[in-house]
Amino acid sequence: MDNAPPTPLFILRGHAGEVQSLHWSEGCLIVEDSTGQRKRTIDILTGDVEGYVVAWSLSNLRPCAIWKAHDKSVIGLHVWRDTIVTHGRDNKLRQWRFVPGVLLSRNLPIDTKNDLPKPFLVASLDVNALNFCSMACQSWRDELLVSVPGLLGSAYIDVFSMPRAHRIATRITPPPSPAGKAPVAEGRNSVTALDIDYPHLVAGYEDGSVALFHLDLSAVDPTQQRQDGIWLCTSRWHRAHKETVLSVRFAIRADSDDRPHPDAIRGDQILSAGIDDNLMRFRFSRDAGGDDDGRFVERQDQTATKTGHFGQGSLAIRQDKCLILTAGWDGKVRIFTGNHLEQVAVLKWHRASPRR
Repeated sequence: MDNAPPTPLFILRGHAGEVQSLHWSEGCLIVEDSTGQRKRTIDILTGDVEGYVVAWSLSNLRPCAIWKAHDKSVIGLHVWRDTIVTHGRDNKLRQWRFVPGVLLSRNLPIDTKNDLPKPFLVASLDVNALNFCSMACQSWRDELLVSVPGLLGSAYIDVFSMPRAHRIATRITPPPSPAGKAPVAEGRNSVTALDIDYPHLVAGYEDGSVALFHLDLSAVDPTQQRQDGIWLCTSRWHRAHKETVLSVRFAIRADSDDRPHPDAIRGDQILSAGIDDNLMRFRFSRDAGGDDDGRFVERQDQTATKTGHFGQGSLAIRQDKCLILTAGWDGKVRIFTGNHLEQVAVLKWHRASPRR
């Protein structure tokens, strides 16, 4: 049996700087080619350390569009309907739309010396990107919810609605350290990882803690720019990791999934990875808003799986929840089964840490 790592099916080259973010658009974006006659489907978006975004088509393994979205590194990408949301280290969150008649550059390598045409800028707002934590996004009503570290401090979380660019919930943070626990050292309570599955929001912190919040946005008036969103911290796993949390992901079961695959994740869970070598699993009930009376619960019921590899910078879960992927600082992507977290494969190609 050959245990050598599998080789890539194809390699997309063209970024002048290190790629910092990647997002699958699932073919829901269309852009015109240089003639304005033929249309290309965008399958993948990548953002690099110099602020450039490249939209790729897998039909010909070539770029469909290239533009400079930010003055600094692109740390987050998301596709919502016919728009692209980008999160940059320049403390900007921007929403873009391709419009007919605006022909974008498709030439590689990227021309970093000249101003390239850009898509239409739908919205732009100031956010906090000082702690390298990427945004988390989800559709809500007819808008997009975007959660980011708070403008009033890196220990807080803000939730915005796009494209209105309104902050609808602010200063989301867990309560102080519980009695009997060592207090969080000053400067180590920054939010470092986020994921959202409304009404749930999960955050990982620099001290290794993971907190679960319940959001209530029913009082939000789309016509008003007010912060009417209500939040409650329902659970916290205090210092679940020994070091900083780098990635958190919801794995919530589908209501119709009554006969899951044997390798699939069971029940509603949160997965987290960080600088230490633990892959953590937290179980929660999406039907409960905390304890029976709605109080905050300090929990210690997490399950740790030691991977033997430190610096797990990114987590991804396949749609059927049968496979979990971690991207390590050693440049390797490791694949685990969803149910038992058994390692089944290692992908080795990158010289630096892969990003999601």
